[in-house]
Amino acid sequence: MDSNMIQTFVVLLAAVGIIVVIMLLIKKITMKRMENRATVNLNVITKITLQPKNHLFVVRAANKLLVLGVTDNSINILTELEPDFEKTITDKPNDPNVTDVILNKVINSKLKPDPIINNADLSFKNFIKSSIGLNK
Repeated sequence: MDSNMIQTFVVLLAAVGIIVVIMLLIKKITMKRMENRATVNLNVITKITLQPKNHLFVVRAANKLLVLGVTDNSINILTELEPDFEKTITDKPNDPNVTDVILNKVINSKLKPDPIINNADLSFKNFIKSSIGLNK
């Protein structure tokens, strides 16, 4: 064989070897990330669409059943439901009565209302005071 052909074959073999090693490293890294994600105990029980970009999710996180308000910009915990309510939701996922019960629980939840903010409170100084707990 010609020496140029042997040299080309060796370079090709080395390039394929490098690509295989890179692929194995990528696989190893992604497997570690997937293992870390597998430890999160979070299940979506149901989703209620309010508007195209506004939803309510009933989620089981650890041993709690939470109702989350989800928009494009934020996720807020609205209320916590009784754990036995999960069976009712999973038995009748499209039942409008279940949706009504969830919405009533959100409306009647004991959320703390945001304090009324006047224009004097909007200074950066007051923001820092309230952040570290030195508000009036």
